[in-house]
Amino acid sequence: MNTEADRLASAQFRDALGREDLAAIRKAPKADLHTHSFLGGRLSRYREWAACELPDPPAVFADFSDFDDYILNDLAVPYGDGGADRIRDFFRFFYAETLREAIADGVVAIEPSLDWSTVMLYDGDPVAMAEDYARVIEETLAEAGNPSIEVRPELGMARSTPMELLQRYIPALLSTGFFRSLDLYGDERIGGIEEYAPFWRLAGELGMRKKAHSGELCGAAHVRESVTVLDLDAVQHGIAAACDPELMEFLAKRGTVLNVCPTSNVRLGRAESIVGHPVRRLHDAGVTVTINSDDLMVFDSSVSEEFLKLKQAGLFTADELDRIRLNAL
Repeated sequence: MNTEADRLASAQFRDALGREDLAAIRKAPKADLHTHSFLGGRLSRYREWAACELPDPPAVFADFSDFDDYILNDLAVPYGDGGADRIRDFFRFFYAETLREAIADGVVAIEPSLDWSTVMLYDGDPVAMAEDYARVIEETLAEAGNPSIEVRPELGMARSTPMELLQRYIPALLSTGFFRSLDLYGDERIGGIEEYAPFWRLAGELGMRKKAHSGELCGAAHVRESVTVLDLDAVQHGIAAACDPELMEFLAKRGTVLNVCPTSNVRLGRAESIVGHPVRRLHDAGVTVTINSDDLMVFDSSVSEEFLKLKQAGLFTADELDRIRLNAL
């Protein structure tokens, strides 16, 4: 990206960071490569749309299981017993809100994760699900005036999902051609990695980008195993790698990207603070990192806000943050 427009965008982004002007930072083109679409909108908009009071998340979750409980219990209240149609409406709303928030934040490339289980709201029909979400994208972008944003849908699966269900639905979902990447998430402490390898091989054969959450809850060895066994292009989080110089060298030489979400890491108790976040060590070791939102509804921090926090904390200079911004693009 070295056109005059790109150089101007970089200059404006660096200047906006220097002035700590969030509105101006939002105008710079950026990417969000780690965002879960069912949690991608603001909690305030969700409350408004659902006409329901919902509790704020804690400032810091005591454990990842508490994070799961908050999502599955507190945030799930509005669509509770409404049946498949109501749940489908809610999930479509979440996806659209993820895109609306991204557009407002200057995001021009986004990889919003959509959980495989959504297909059950379409009587198990992967094509019907893919076609409906393609319409959600088309309608949302049209409402926004067809902005310049590339939406690259991502298929996600939780580690807690029974393998027989994944074997039944994942190949068919990948074969729709709708999804551009594949991600594995949830509590890393559950189960192994090898059993997921066939899905990632299929994703590779289909030309999809291969990702997995690792190094968020478990250590550096888990990151290395995930990258090696699943042949990952990118690791979601991966911050535990900062404790292992050999692993960081391995990731840097391999070109494996770490899609880091600083505020998420702090609020899940995986990093002590933004100031002390390990993304600095990863960057200094030559690992390619990007900055992302993760779950906007819970962590209330857009990509632009993440960049501003990193600058205010003194963790990176404006020039360094601009290079990180360009990494993602």
